Amino acid sequence: MKNKLIATNPNLRDYKIYHTIEAGISLYGWETKSIRLWGINLKGAYIGFNKNGAFLLNAKIKPYPFAQIPESQKTRSRPLLLHKKEINFLYGRSSSKFLIIPTKVYWSSNKIKIEIGVAKRLKKWEKREKLKQKAVQADIQKEISTKPF
Repeated sequence: MKNKLIATNPNLRDYKIYHTIEAGISLYGWETKSIRLWGINLKGAYIGFNKNGAFLLNAKIKPYPFAQIPESQKTRSRPLLLHKKEINFLYGRSSSKFLIIPTKVYWSSNKIKIEIGVAKRLKKWEKREKLKQKAVQADIQKEISTKPF
């Protein structure tokens, strides 16, 4: 079955992703229904760690209108379903100048999955260079498509 994309992180252009890992998210029923209807906003979201595992923090899910949701549940940290080796790998990278960020959320076999990226923030000059390369590639593609054979 093909994965259906729900949301991507809008700030990915500011990072260089070195490694990605797929993880499950532990959600309540109303959160799943809300994600199905309106999606999830990953802007400003990140992955945090404590002694119990890895958690998705600052991800915004609009409340489901037909559910009675306590105020404390609207902004909770959502546990990620990862193996111990994966948690240790991510925790080790987070302590060594890497950022652990969510890159995208998608449906996979009727389950909501999240892709986690080990990333570093790009410098300003790296962002400019990336934009220049993108513009050059667009010019090349335009040139190729307009050239008669």
